[in-house]
Order: sequence, then C-alpha cells, then structure tokens
Amino acid sequence: MGKTLLKTLCLMLIGIFTVGSAAANCGGKNRWPEFAQKHPQAAQAAEALARDMPFGQGRLFRLSKPDLPVSYVLGTIHIPDARYLPLSGQILQAFNASKVTLLELNTVKEAGLVALAEKQAPEYVKAFFAEAGQRPADFLSAEEQMQVNTIGVKVGSPGPFLLSMRPALLAMSLSLAACPEAGTVEKGVDGELERLSLQNTKLVLGLETLFEQLGTLNDLPFDVQKEVLHQALRFVDKTPDTLETLKQLYIEGRLGLILLGMQGKIPEFTAAGEPGPPAYITALLDDRNRRMVQRARPLLEVNSTFLAVGAAHLPGETGILKLLQDAGYKVEKVE
Repeated sequence: MGKTLLKTLCLMLIGIFTVGSAAANCGGKNRWPEFAQKHPQAAQAAEALARDMPFGQGRLFRLSKPDLPVSYVLGTIHIPDARYLPLSGQILQAFNASKVTLLELNTVKEAGLVALAEKQAPEYVKAFFAEAGQRPADFLSAEEQMQVNTIGVKVGSPGPFLLSMRPALLAMSLSLAACPEAGTVEKGVDGELERLSLQNTKLVLGLETLFEQLGTLNDLPFDVQKEVLHQALRFVDKTPDTLETLKQLYIEGRLGLILLGMQGKIPEFTAAGEPGPPAYITALLDDRNRRMVQRARPLLEVNSTFLAVGAAHLPGETGILKLLQDAGYKVEKVE
C-alpha cells in the first residue's frame, strides 16, 4: 500500500465527511424545480412537512439562555462553491461577536495527524481498510468492480486500493467520480470560518475527531455497509445533480427539504436518488447530533460561541437546534 495513497485518502476524508462532498462547477442540475413541476402535489406536501418541521428553514440561529452568553449556530455545507462567499453581513456580525469557533471537525488539527497515515500507522490502516471477507472486492459483482476501477482512474487511485477499503467509507468517497477536486474544504464555508478564526487569533475547537467520524461509518453492521455501497454505485452518475440540488436548497435555507430527502420522506424525490438505509441515517445524523450537543453545551455555558456544523444536523425533532431548545435555550432564526 503506497504511503502517498493513504495520505491522500486521509486528507480527502477530512474534507468530504457528511452531507455531500465535492467541489464546485461539477456540471450538475438542480432537480427540485423540475420535480415540483412534474409532481406538484408531492412537492407541496414536502414543502408543508418542511415548514412544520422544527427549524426547517434558515441557516443562522441565535441561542440565548438566562445568565449565559449569547451564542450562534450556523448550518454549513461541505461542498465548496464560490456562491457561498463572501459570508453575509449577518453571519460575519454573529461570528465577530463570538469568542470561540466550534466546528464539526478542526481540519487544521486533523491534518496534522496525516503524518500517521504516511507512516501507515496500524490505527489508520485498520480505520480505512476492511478485513478479508468484508472488502468490496469480496462481494461486489464484476460489473460493479469495473465501475470502481473506472472511478479509480478518474481520481488517481488504483482500483485494488479502493476495493480494499471499508464498504461504507468507499461509498462516502464516490463523489470523487463526479468532482475529482473533492476535499477542497478550504474553499467552502467551513474553511472560510477556520481561516477567519486563525486570522483573528480566535480559538478553534472541533466537536469530533476524524477517527470518530470514520467510526460512525465503520461501526455500521456489515450488511448495512454493503447496502450503502451498492446504492452509491447505482446512483454515482447522478452525483453532479445531487450536489447541485443540495447546494441550491442550502443557499435558499431550505434545510428541512434536505433532511426529508435524506430520510426518504419524499418518495418521488430524494437528494441521493433513493434514501439511505435507516441505520445509516441514524448513525450519520441522529447519533452524532446527540454527541455534538452533549459536547457543545459545556462550552456554550461559559463562552459566546459560534457553532458551525453541517446543515442537515440542524432541523427536525432530533436535530441539534431542537435538542438545544429542549435543554432550555431560546432558538431564534437570524438568517
């Protein structure tokens, strides 16, 4: 196994984990307007569900609680695109009023761990690559393996390397097929917040580590990982449209629709072609929402904090904002 390949994979995953993962200008089409025209009743029903969902609309929210500093929560998107920047005046005002930046992942810190990947440290090898009998090469059809090999050519990674990865991890990485520039997180909202924090010598903390994010996928039952990978391969050709749809919904602040699509609650339309297995969505969103809120609350109690996490983590009954509201915080939409 080449050291350079393992290092590249490590850096890539730092940049692409969570909702979507690719750079801008991928040639995709926003599918929602066409869907709304062809299926007006289904679209209207989905819009109604999103409106009724807790915090289904908006990107920036103000947190307040008696005797505690005011903090803010921003939904971000891990798909770099020039349309997000510069950050709006309201976002910058909230950011400048906060003492601490709290991100989903502190990429500066995590990138410093890439040296372990270069040394092929056992913990990295174990996190990235499956055991015999559970590798994609062991269960994918010949046609699917050829598909992975073709993707490998596009992204500069040998097919055998990809076919030895953990299945859910490979599935998460397949957006590289549509946008080989994936992982350029510094060009997105998260990267801009990190850059501004460092520029202003503001403390930057991460709610999760790369190992924990990898564990979210790797701890899924093997059957679920297989299903996720099969699904990703079926719809990889739709990735440009999926990403453009996500970006447009994000720009419009329609986070509820993003979540409904991921949950498969819009039968005629989902962001990824079809909903992911329930166990996958629970692990990717619900379980992590609870963990991130548990870790954020002690900091929110002592510092004015600018909390920025993937947009799909915010809305819904099990979203971060509802969990904070249930903990006694007043949550107000700012933008």
